[in-house]
Amino acid sequence: MTKILFPTDFSETANNAFLYALKLAHSLNAELLVLHVYEMPIISTTSSGEPDLIFDVYDKLEENELTHYKKHLGELQDLALKHEMDHVAMDFVFERGILLPIIQRIIDEQNISFIVMGTIGASGIEKKLLGSNTVNVIRGVKIPVISVPHNARFEGLKKIGFTTLFKDKDIPAMEEVINIAEQLNAAIQVIHVTNTPDDDDFQLKLTEWKNRFSQSFVSFHIIESNDVEGSIFDFIGEQQINILAMVRRNRNFFDRLFGSSFTKKLSYHINEPVMVLHEL
Repeated sequence: MTKILFPTDFSETANNAFLYALKLAHSLNAELLVLHVYEMPIISTTSSGEPDLIFDVYDKLEENELTHYKKHLGELQDLALKHEMDHVAMDFVFERGILLPIIQRIIDEQNISFIVMGTIGASGIEKKLLGSNTVNVIRGVKIPVISVPHNARFEGLKKIGFTTLFKDKDIPAMEEVINIAEQLNAAIQVIHVTNTPDDDDFQLKLTEWKNRFSQSFVSFHIIESNDVEGSIFDFIGEQQINILAMVRRNRNFFDRLFGSSFTKKLSYHINEPVMVLHEL
């Protein structure tokens, strides 16, 4: 069975992403693993003779965390029931520690297929698109991560956009998207923006991809433009793409992806999730 990992801090944005993850799990007949990780603060004292006091403070903090967790866990279960999604297979994990190492361990132990996380919401789009946790997770794992904006609503994934440079390293990511599309009966629209569409080498590579990915639900869209980001997000709006899949290529990925000009364009399409895949 496909397993989806959903880390949450129980914020409003995370709760919206929970609904998205829940409905996606339903569509894929997948299991949803809900993870909440908390960190204990470092407490120091000027008096070395008070270790018992420190232990008492930690015990109280852990008790408060558990109470907090149980309260919000009930709210998630109520949310699932309200949206008639309580039949979806769910498991809940509550751990103390650092988020990324715990996620990495769970991926290995549970054979997780991909991760769903909430983004910080439209109000912060000019400052940053993704919360630091989401960025760190995308950088630190090798499986796909779906980042869900604050206002995203899951209404089925009928159209998946996939941006590519037609590199060989993009092929495993494309195959992964095809696997998801087949399960959801979705169409894939492969997007490439270039100012030299008639270049012989480009046309050769395009033909190779068309021959390799000849499924009826895959279409190729070559956009002639110098404005890569703007053209992609104009395309998303015009074609009503439900989710944009892209490959994380290098350490400068986020500088380019979440630069100011890009985020301003993206703010017009903030309701669309982004699936980040990795070069293999």
